[in-house]
Amino acid sequence: MKKVIFILLILSSNQILLAQSKTPWSITFSLSPVFCNTINTTGSNDRMPGTNTSYTKYVDSVKAKETYRFNVLTPTFWFNYSLGLDLDLQTGLGYMDVGYQRIQDNLHLHDNLYPGIGTTGTLTELTSNPRSINYDYRFQYLHIPCLINYVVKKSGDFKTIFSVSGGVAFDILLKHKITANLQNDFYIDGKQQFNIDSTGYKARAIAFQFIVGGRMDYKFDKKLTLMVQPVFGICPFSVTSNEISVYPYYFALNTGIIWDIAN
Repeated sequence: MKKVIFILLILSSNQILLAQSKTPWSITFSLSPVFCNTINTTGSNDRMPGTNTSYTKYVDSVKAKETYRFNVLTPTFWFNYSLGLDLDLQTGLGYMDVGYQRIQDNLHLHDNLYPGIGTTGTLTELTSNPRSINYDYRFQYLHIPCLINYVVKKSGDFKTIFSVSGGVAFDILLKHKITANLQNDFYIDGKQQFNIDSTGYKARAIAFQFIVGGRMDYKFDKKLTLMVQPVFGICPFSVTSNEISVYPYYFALNTGIIWDIAN
């Protein structure tokens, strides 16, 4: 009986020490690879301005040709506050670049190009080589996420902690544009890349996201902790205000170092 009481006292003291070592404030800098895409919808059969294509036909063509975009590293500064032994508030300020990639392939002489590519707006060079253009539709934001992390498991030595994450984000539009990359040694006016200042959509100034995911923390010492946080985010409201509605979504892996500023 005495041994059981002794073991319980040791376990209790470990929990007390853990609680004491967990200070309220910490900061994190993370870099996140991001896979993103969008859901594009429309209810309009009107013709798009300056074209013979209806909005419905254009959206159908986007669905047939669109692919994921990959952003190598997305930076975010995080501020963490402990709400209790198993609950943390995680807020941040960063950069978010979401959108989709549309491929225009098998281009031939006199085929129409996106406005802003080349001086004539059509393909003027005759060649037997396969030619295609990748259009990166990009919505770039100042990203302000706010997450709650709830601890679900701790390792025996309390160095590794697993949590579930959930929250929202508010995004302030910085810019929306198209980056057109010409493939297979294909040049127009001596260029292989064109940056077009607008996506052609009426982008809203503010966007809103739901975010869910998980988080793993590995404690190196009292000051430094590794954070790995896979998340999925989606905009439940369209980020555009014209006939085509655009709903970006993404998968990200927030990876960074937590610095405990109080210890």
